[in-house]
Amino acid sequence: EWSKEPGLEVRALVKTEDNLFTAGPLGNTTHSIVAYQGGEGSVIRVFSPKDGSVKADLEIEAPPVFDGMAVADGKLLVVLEDGSVKCLAP
Repeated sequence: EWSKEPGLEVRALVKTEDNLFTAGPLGNTTHSIVAYQGGEGSVIRVFSPKDGSVKADLEIEAPPVFDGMAVADGKLLVVLEDGSVKCLAP
């Protein structure tokens, strides 16, 4: 069992056997509308579900829509607020 601050506002979350995928905007989204809208960048941050270590950070062009992430057929699908869909495969 572990607990960790993710370092981003998590708007989408998916867990697989080997990865915990989170996605959202960076920055202090509580106090900054620029950060809330993704103006300080947005990422997909991948954690190890075993120990909480960060496995990867992938920059994305816009924040994800709320709950806009899924895993299907071994691919990660993320719907972004700009209307685009990212499809990431290993």
